[in-house]
Amino acid sequence: RAPRGRREEARKAAPSFGVLTVFQQVAGLAFEAATGLTGANFPNVTTIGGSAFYECSNLSSVNFVGNSQLTSLNLWTFAFTNISSIEIPEGVTSIPGSCFRSCPLTRVSLPSTLTSINGQAFCNCTNLTSITIPANVTSINTQAFSNCATAYYMVRFTITMQGANPPTLGPNVFTGISDMTVRVKAADKPTYENDSSWGSFIYNTY
Repeated sequence: RAPRGRREEARKAAPSFGVLTVFQQVAGLAFEAATGLTGANFPNVTTIGGSAFYECSNLSSVNFVGNSQLTSLNLWTFAFTNISSIEIPEGVTSIPGSCFRSCPLTRVSLPSTLTSINGQAFCNCTNLTSITIPANVTSINTQAFSNCATAYYMVRFTITMQGANPPTLGPNVFTGISDMTVRVKAADKPTYENDSSWGSFIYNTY
């Protein structure tokens, strides 16, 4: 990420973008701290660089429209924005570290092509109370969902697993979450319950 002094300068110089449409590539740090940016549309996008929208505090709408060619996001891409809902397009295989950190997300749709969710990807998304993990995900890394659902009193975090085999869990993936339920298919429940990383959770079947 850029030094804090540079980020403060960017905030002061940020133009009033409103809603932005990007057709192919977004460079790293391209719109960092652009507080005038409220929405972004990505038809046919191929690359979004690291911290591209970091601290765009008024960015609330992101849409991958058209024929997205995106296969991976980047570190800190949308961290500290105001996004409450995101549908990540098919073709993306990885959610990098801190990609959506501290966003007010209430809804996240992950693609079937996803294989990994990396460290702190959704850390401090305190409004996020549920998520569905696609069947192809094989790893969920350090603090990926730490402090989710903590904005509400007595609200349970629910994670629905579509895969038959439990993904590898890094350290403290769900730290800070006081009440959590894992939803699995009935046939898969014994596999999850007998897994050394997943065995301690409360399970419901669907």
